[in-house]
Amino acid sequence: AGEETFNPGTPDQRDYPYMVMEYLEGLSLDEYIEKRGTVPVNHGKLACKALSPELIVKIFSQLCAAMAALGDAGIVHRDLKPENVFVCEDGSGLRVKILDLGIARRTADASVASGATVIERDKTVAGALLGSVHCMAPEQFRSSSVDVRADMYAMACILYCLCMGICPHEDSPEHNGNVMFWIGVHGSGTPPTPIGERRPDLPPRFARIVAKGLSPRPGDRFQTASEFLLPFTNPQLMSDEDTPPEGLRLETETIPPPTPSSRSRRSSIILRASVYTSLFIVCAALMLLLLSRLAEMNRSHAPRPRLDVAITPVPPPSSFADGGAVPI
Repeated sequence: AGEETFNPGTPDQRDYPYMVMEYLEGLSLDEYIEKRGTVPVNHGKLACKALSPELIVKIFSQLCAAMAALGDAGIVHRDLKPENVFVCEDGSGLRVKILDLGIARRTADASVASGATVIERDKTVAGALLGSVHCMAPEQFRSSSVDVRADMYAMACILYCLCMGICPHEDSPEHNGNVMFWIGVHGSGTPPTPIGERRPDLPPRFARIVAKGLSPRPGDRFQTASEFLLPFTNPQLMSDEDTPPEGLRLETETIPPPTPSSRSRRSSIILRASVYTSLFIVCAALMLLLLSRLAEMNRSHAPRPRLDVAITPVPPPSSFADGGAVPI
């Protein structure tokens, strides 16, 4: 960028600002997945194609590196999505570029990569919904003042798209044009269709990485793009093991191994207690009903007191007028 002077020393001298940008040849990431995807993924009535594990790692690693550079400069993108990631196909190898920083903002402190509060100068409209709802972090629905952890959420949505061919929850028939649907699923932290359910060829760690990135609370996500990149650069984290090696950390936080057994035991105990309690209540109610019916039957069949009345016939009065004798 600079300024060029035309017609110097003449009455028509004018200074014109200019900006030179790189010319890119290739496809946006959503188009690239659709046209270059080789792995069929069935989402019910929606049939998609996704990328191979090797290509996913190659593209996402470059995306992490680019977002790390933005984070180092204290810049929050705020509208990261597959449509704003560009894959160059110009003969010099696969290169990933980040586009459209139209609503990007600097954090208050460029030296703080995470936890910084936007905004030095935010001239966007107060109360406006900034970003793209299908990749928007929960906190963006409430405020435009977000930090780089909102971009980490969007990166997890992009990683999900690389694996599944669609962004999270796009397999739902309710998502088209329904902003309230996206507020509901992203705002409440509703998990999308599990990756392992439709991509059994991917390492199990992919699903856990995506789940951490999609955490509804910013503090539970990857805090920086560099931290997000760690599982892809560490061979142990990319293994087929369901549980990472003990003590393996992602900078500030360990990704906890799944504990289905303890959860299932607690759920089983709670379920059994609920069943037993319900059976007890039902049995008690039946017993009370039976006792009340028996008491009612006893009252209806109790012998009633009888009153026996003896009726003695009275002889008719005798007449003395006809000379009859009085009976003795």
